[in-house]
Amino acid sequence: MTSIGRFIELKNAWEELIDISECIPVCLNWDWMHLWWKHFHTSEMELVLLFVQKQSEVVGIFPLVKIPTKNREILHFMGTGEDEAEEITSEYIDIISKPGYEKNVCRIVVNYLTNDYTDWDELNLSRYNQDSNIVKHFIDEANFKEAKCLETLSGYRHFINLNKDYQYYTEQQTRSFRKKLVKNKSKLLGKGKVDFKLIAKEDKALHILNHLKELHLKRSEYLGRKSAFESDIFIAFHLEYMQLMAKKQQLHLGVLYLEEKIISVEYNFKIGKSSYAYQGSFENDYKKLSIGFLSINFMIENAILNKLNIFDFMMNDENSYANFYGCSKSPIYSCRIFNRSLPNYCIYNILKLKAWIKILVK
Repeated sequence: MTSIGRFIELKNAWEELIDISECIPVCLNWDWMHLWWKHFHTSEMELVLLFVQKQSEVVGIFPLVKIPTKNREILHFMGTGEDEAEEITSEYIDIISKPGYEKNVCRIVVNYLTNDYTDWDELNLSRYNQDSNIVKHFIDEANFKEAKCLETLSGYRHFINLNKDYQYYTEQQTRSFRKKLVKNKSKLLGKGKVDFKLIAKEDKALHILNHLKELHLKRSEYLGRKSAFESDIFIAFHLEYMQLMAKKQQLHLGVLYLEEKIISVEYNFKIGKSSYAYQGSFENDYKKLSIGFLSINFMIENAILNKLNIFDFMMNDENSYANFYGCSKSPIYSCRIFNRSLPNYCIYNILKLKAWIKILVK
């Protein structure tokens, strides 16, 4: 189905399903998807929202959007496919399913996409976890239907299984970690009054978002790279999303102050028993004090105090800074599935050949 009205009508069913599913919910919730469509859709885009029902109960959701590109019809997971310069970077995407129905839901949506809704050339699925329904069921079903799948490694999920207390957590880290923590905390305290606060109220959260924007832009300029905070659409999305998360008490927004000046902001989402580290930045003038490192440690300490089970850094490179915090990690994949036609198979084979050549060159 493609109606935005129907999408809105099924909000409650969507939220109930995501709550009981085994998916990682951070970028799969209804509000995230709805705001993405509100702020990023263009007139060329078409909603392709697939809902699987058993009688009147929704047991599966596969939210897609079709974006025409160079005479090709490309399906993307909803929440992805926007311009790279302003993308919100939806991660841990998946086909949402009621527990026990995962395989049947994937079979049904594959049948629909290969037999009923065939007006597409390529299905582009970005940043899904190795334990996702996409990996476990969907790709096998798609291959069975003779679609061609080209899967690539996108990065790694980095996460900490939190311990009973923060002292125990730090004791499990490396000697260099503990030395850095003690040394830089002492240096920071020597600079003046230090305070770390969690921001929960909507009005204050929006004020902090502006500070995060300024810090991120300044830091990006120093590093000589682009920032998504340059995009008005990106900012508008998060202005609304922060408000919604605050109302749901799912905002985990940490601010580090020095002499009442904001020097670091950590923008996390607290969903269930997990804190997801979405974005953060710090005052570049204090980089020698490892302000980002200290700020993240304050967030981890707070997560432990609030009895959370997981601190999730989300997707990073294999050798990411997140490894320093004692993370476990698991691979994140993306894939391109090509519909059954000679031109699509030719494109698939060319891309596959290029991938093999790249491996051989390395």
